[in-house]
Amino acid sequence: MSLQTSMQSRARQIRNGRLQRIKTVVEREQSIATEGNTDGFLFGAENR
Repeated sequence: MSLQTSMQSRARQIRNGRLQRIKTVVEREQSIATEGNTDGFLFGAENR
């Protein structure tokens, strides 16, 4: 494996790791947002 190929492979691994961390944060925030939304579609109709 050449040095250039090795460096490209490592750069790809770093990028994929960053994207995975971002995805995890977004999924966590969406989960928290949906858990706290008790006035949403189903529950909001009861109080109108």
